[in-house]
Amino acid sequence: FLGVMVVGRGQGLSGLGTMLATALPYLLYTWLMWPVVGIGIWKQLRGSTTWAKTEREVVAPTAA
Repeated sequence: FLGVMVVGRGQGLSGLGTMLATALPYLLYTWLMWPVVGIGIWKQLRGSTTWAKTEREVVAPTAA
């Protein structure tokens, strides 16, 4: 986050606006990613190896 704030350094009020315009989407993205990371870690700890939430039915290939 501090690296994003360097964008507006030394530009006065316009730099502050640039910094906010750059930092706010970055913060929103970061806060959206934490639940994804947490769910992924939880699934790894539980031993889940597939993305499927339900059992899949095997479909036999049709004869041509």
